[in-house]
Amino acid sequence: MNAPFWITLPAAGLIGALLGIVFGLPSLRLRGLYLAVSTLALHFLVIYVGGEYETRRGFSTGIVIDPPKLGSISISDGRAWYFILLAAAVATLLLSLNLIRARTGRAWRAIRARETVAEALGIGIASYKLLAFVLSSAITAVAGALFAYYRGFVSVEAFTLFLTIQHVAMVIVGGMGSLLGAVLGAAFITIFPYLIEGALMAVPGAQRFVSLLFAVNYAAFGLVMILFLVFEPLGLVGIWRRVQSYFVLWPYKQRPAAGARR
Repeated sequence: MNAPFWITLPAAGLIGALLGIVFGLPSLRLRGLYLAVSTLALHFLVIYVGGEYETRRGFSTGIVIDPPKLGSISISDGRAWYFILLAAAVATLLLSLNLIRARTGRAWRAIRARETVAEALGIGIASYKLLAFVLSSAITAVAGALFAYYRGFVSVEAFTLFLTIQHVAMVIVGGMGSLLGAVLGAAFITIFPYLIEGALMAVPGAQRFVSLLFAVNYAAFGLVMILFLVFEPLGLVGIWRRVQSYFVLWPYKQRPAAGARR
């Protein structure tokens, strides 16, 4: 717990990768709803193990994390952390973009489009699925370590079911299978509770509804996910692409045929 951050962050990534292997292997045979349910069950398992660790180690309310140090400089300023986390997010996006453009990403896209065809083309379905589990778990673990350093305090109570719903909503609302969708979904879901709070506070006699704010957030997230699943399965990225195509092709409805170009 007192290890320097240049050891803690790689160690977190390694532990995350190992957990990805442990939980990814049994999940290789699961698809669709069953995979989603197993992932949700994993959330409760991790919360239980984390709670037991806190209790047995004597951390009744959580674990205090000392800020990381660069030599004699302690990184605790909020503005410094803003740029550190921004750099980490950009690095993650660049890594993911390179993976998508590489052979690994092409294999993932083929598996997502039609698993049977991908297997017929010689793509190792199990190995590439397991690799997706390992990489995503490693990235998540490093993000969790940065979160602990940034907050200076970590507890299982911070990782609620509502947080899990938020992350699922980011994927659904943003658009599955798209890095742009991930960014748009994260921005929308982060801002969304503040929009709900602002709208609720604008109602006459809003103070009477303050106790209902959490329940309203829950209901709103569920409603937004249902609306996107029914009316916009491609998410915000689908809306963005249609708007982009409209301005690119305007005043035409469709792109002109190749022979019609001069």
